[in-house]
Amino acid sequence: MPPLPVKLPNNYHMLTVSFLKTDNYSAEQVIKLNRAKALMEQVLNSDAFHDKVINYHTGGKLTFSFKKDLFRHFERYTNEEVYAMIMQASEETGNVADGSIDLYLVLEPGNDGDNLGYGLPGRAEIHTYADFFNSTTDARLANHLTHEWCHKIGFSHAFLAWMDASYREDSVPYAIGNLVEELASN
Repeated sequence: MPPLPVKLPNNYHMLTVSFLKTDNYSAEQVIKLNRAKALMEQVLNSDAFHDKVINYHTGGKLTFSFKKDLFRHFERYTNEEVYAMIMQASEETGNVADGSIDLYLVLEPGNDGDNLGYGLPGRAEIHTYADFFNSTTDARLANHLTHEWCHKIGFSHAFLAWMDASYREDSVPYAIGNLVEELASN
């Protein structure tokens, strides 16, 4: 994939991805993680990603459908604010806004039906099921890691996601993960 042009707002530097933990991954699997990491960095720092986030629509409105946190009151952010939060990379598990996506990854055996993996609120780890990991593309893995990381910066799924899948797909974790996969696949 050729490098995508980069458009960052003032006072932003290039977003980086760091693996601070890779439990249960073989050396060969870490190579696959590194390919997904490279895709994430390339896409998240691209003009195309910036433009898609800024112009994202939900239900005809220029916005995502989401809550910042399941247990806090409903908060809506502009697309520009969502983009800025992503680029700041401030995980709620103690990281400062340093422009580095800090990933603590754990590979779990087997699968859990439709779930590719999970993260627990207040915990830094992102768990991925081995069956998914071993059979997926690098772009789809970048989607999954980005989706789960969006939870780590505080975004959950819209309340209506449980009743209507279209709201789930427009929540920040799903929408951003899907944008990463789309751009990484092109």
